[in-house]
This record gives sequence, C-alpha cells and structure tokens, in this order.
Amino acid sequence: MNYLSSLGSLDDLSTPVIICDNRGIVTYKNKMAMREIRLPRRNTHIERHVLQADKAAFLSIGKSRNACVVGIDTGDRPARAFVVPYLRSGTPCTLWVFVSVIQVFSTNRYTYLIENDITCVASQICKLVKSIDENSTAVKSKSSNTFGIRMLEKIKKVISYIFYNSDDIYISLEKCVNMLVKATDLTFKKFGYNINYSIAGGLEIGANYIDMRSLSLVFFHLMAFFAECGAERSMNVVISSFESKMDIKLTLTLPYPPFYGEGNDPMVLAGLSPKNTVDVIIFSRLCEVKNYQFSYCINEDHLNNMTVYIDVPLKKRAKLRDLYFAKQLSSLDETVLFGDIVAHYLNMLKYRNFNPEDISLE
Repeated sequence: MNYLSSLGSLDDLSTPVIICDNRGIVTYKNKMAMREIRLPRRNTHIERHVLQADKAAFLSIGKSRNACVVGIDTGDRPARAFVVPYLRSGTPCTLWVFVSVIQVFSTNRYTYLIENDITCVASQICKLVKSIDENSTAVKSKSSNTFGIRMLEKIKKVISYIFYNSDDIYISLEKCVNMLVKATDLTFKKFGYNINYSIAGGLEIGANYIDMRSLSLVFFHLMAFFAECGAERSMNVVISSFESKMDIKLTLTLPYPPFYGEGNDPMVLAGLSPKNTVDVIIFSRLCEVKNYQFSYCINEDHLNNMTVYIDVPLKKRAKLRDLYFAKQLSSLDETVLFGDIVAHYLNMLKYRNFNPEDISLE
C-alpha cells in the first residue's frame, strides 16, 4: 500500500509549513500555516518576527548539519519551528516546520524531555517534509509508489530512535490513567471530539507503574487519530489492567471503510487519514520501541465496525530502583505534570484540527 498516495502537496499536511527565499522573504505558506501562523505574511520578511532570544539561532541556519529551533511572534502568540536550508527546484531557500509538540516552551523536566526527544530527529522530520514537497513537483513519469516506499523506510529508521536514550517518568498506573483521561476530557471536547471512557477496574493491582512520558504521547495520538476517523468524531474507550499489562480498547464507526480485515501493523491505518501520516509513523514506531502491542479489526457492520486494541506493558514497584524514586519521582510535581499534559494536548489539537474553508487567503 502506498500510504502517501493521497498527500498531493504540503497543503495536505496537518502541520504548518513556511518556505522563505534566501533573503528571508516568505514565499509559501501551506493551508495549515495560513490558519495558525498569522504573521509573517507572504512577501514579507520573517526576520522582523523572530523572537529576540532566538536571533542567534536564526543567524546560524545552515551553519550546522542539525535543524535550528527558531521562535517567531505570529501576532497572536509565539510559535517555534524546525528550520533547515532547502534547495527547492534549484533555488536556495529555508524550510520552517512548526511541529505541534514543541509549541509548549519547556518549563520543567517533563516538557524538556519530550521536546528533546523530538528535537533529536528534527532534521529527519524536515527531510520528510522536503520529500513530500519534492514529490508533488516531480515529473509525472516518476513512480510515486517507489517514492512512498523509499520515504517510509527512511522515516522508520529515524523515528525508531525516539525515546531510546531518554529517561522514563514512572508514576502509578491508577494516577496515570486518571490523569490522561481527565486531560483528554478537558481538551478534546473543545475541538468537537466525543470520547466516552469506561474504566473496567484493576488499575491498582500489584502496585503497577507505567512510563507516563511516552504513554502520554501515544495516548494523544491514539485518541486524536481514531476519534477523527470515527463518525462524528465519536469513539468508545475501555481501559483495564492485569498483572503485567494495561489494555486499551477503542470502538468506533467508520462511515466508509477503505478496506476490511484484521492486522497488527499501525502503518496500514495511515490510509484512513493520509494527512496525518506523520502522526501515524510516530505512533507506530513508538509502539515498537516501547513494546506496545497493537491490533485492529474492521468489519462490514454499519455501526461499531472498527475495534482497536493496544496493550501497554507495566512495571512492578519492586523492579524499579529505589534510586529512581529517591532522585527522580520525588522531584516530580504531579499537579504541574497534569498542567503540562493539558497544555501539550491543547497545542497539539490546535495544530491538528482546522477547517480549510475557514482559511482566508492573504
């Protein structure tokens, strides 16, 4: 399957993208950038909008192999982008990719770790965006299917490294689930999602602990992607736990399923929402890295015709080092952690949900 066959151009991405010429003049804004990044406008200079603290980063674009993180004032709020040089159709320019997860400026260890994970692969994320743009302008005789396979293999290798080398943040399973359910309930409803939760019990069994940092990102992508695929953005979620794992079961109605069957490859589901392919890739590779077991079933029923299962491994309190609890967990303010998760979810939803008909052309 060519997962990217429906991505005709950068306008199909749910991530804001800006392209500037080598003088810093904005020459292109995709639909999402036109919605979310009010300033700078096209045909104006981006440097005057760069945040004072990021002037040095702006001037260093292209001086290293890594992508720069540069913040700008959009006229409504600050926004940050991964920025790399780009040779577009033979013309030097710069590419600005406003990834949602870095829009919450780091204030503590939790937000810093998440930001650091994504920043480590910033250059590769920008390469993905470049490839989508280059493919949209390629000659028609070029095989788009070959392009899609090649790109996906490259991305899989890159995303696989996310979360491998970073510290985990463990909290009790019961606190984790309650926090994530409350966070999604507070944020997702604001964007028209209807997620109905049912806690089947067993969350307190055996003093289980779970990595909150990675699960919070998986949980967001899981809820947002599948609720968006469901009829009227509606979905039922059942959460239960056992001795060594937590089960999450999603049930939703697909109005017109593009295919039927069972499987355990999350990437197959990119065909349900091609514009969110980047999200599916991150979700897929994170599941693999963290050993989350995933499966799905799409049948021919008219209602509740899709079921998604994900099993998340747990750790016992006795298997976590006392040093972890003494030096790391003790310094974690759970009230602040909850606020950070809500802030992340709100910002990622803002960058994910938009109506192209609402976009005013500049």
